[in-house]
Amino acid sequence: MRRIEEILITFFSFLMIFLVLFQIVLRDIFHSGIMGGDALVRHLILWVAFLGACRATSDKTHIRIDIASRIIPQNKQYILNIAVDVFSILICAILFYSSIKFVSSEYSAAAKLSFLNIPIWIVQIIIPLGYFIIILRFIQNILGNKK
Repeated sequence: MRRIEEILITFFSFLMIFLVLFQIVLRDIFHSGIMGGDALVRHLILWVAFLGACRATSDKTHIRIDIASRIIPQNKQYILNIAVDVFSILICAILFYSSIKFVSSEYSAAAKLSFLNIPIWIVQIIIPLGYFIIILRFIQNILGNKK
C-alpha cells in the first residue's frame, strides 16, 4: 500500500507540474489553454494532499498538538498515544461521513469537469477514501502501540 501511495503521489505531482507549465506555455505563446486544466489541477492537489496525509499517518509523522506528552512520564506515553489516536479516529469518522454525503451530492448533481468530461465525483472520491485509509492507519497505530 505504501508503494502505491508513493507512486500515486509522485505521478500526480508531476502531472500537476506538467499541466501548469503546459498551461503557461499555451497561454503565453498560443493564447489558448487546456479546457478544464485548472480545475483538474485543483482536484489533483486534493489527491496529493490526502495521499500524503495517509502516508504521514502511517509513518506517524502527522501533525500532533500534544502538550500532555511533556507532562506525562515516558513510561505512560503509550496511554496518551492511544487516547490521541482514538480521538483522531472519531474526528476522521465524522469527516468521513460528511465527505460521503458531499461526494454523493456531487454524484447526484452529475456535474463534470471540462477536462475529458470526467464526472466530478470521481476525482473527489479521494476525500472519503483518504479519511477511511487514515482511520485504518490510526487503528493500526493503536494495535501496534506498545507499553
